[in-house]
Amino acid sequence: MLKSIISIFFFFQIFFLLTCSQHPIQVKDLSFDEARSIVLEMQNLPLSPPPRKMNDVLDLLNRKPDQEKENNLARLKGIAREPAPVSQEPYALFQFYKVRG
Repeated sequence: MLKSIISIFFFFQIFFLLTCSQHPIQVKDLSFDEARSIVLEMQNLPLSPPPRKMNDVLDLLNRKPDQEKENNLARLKGIAREPAPVSQEPYALFQFYKVRG
């Protein structure tokens, strides 16, 4: 049993060494711009997004908050403000901290 494990181990080592020796790694120094363009070409994206207009930025800043998000935030703040249970019963503490997160 031990001999078969050792032989399999050496087989994989020899296989790995032979595989690496047949395919040498070629390293080419790339500038930042060349690397960026290669990555963007692979993602099919333009080189840079168009700049935002001032009206777009002002619209984002003046947008009213989403009411559903505000309600969810108020609910989560209420859960966080709840005091821990007075009882030292492990299940009650577990439930409290499970809900609280």
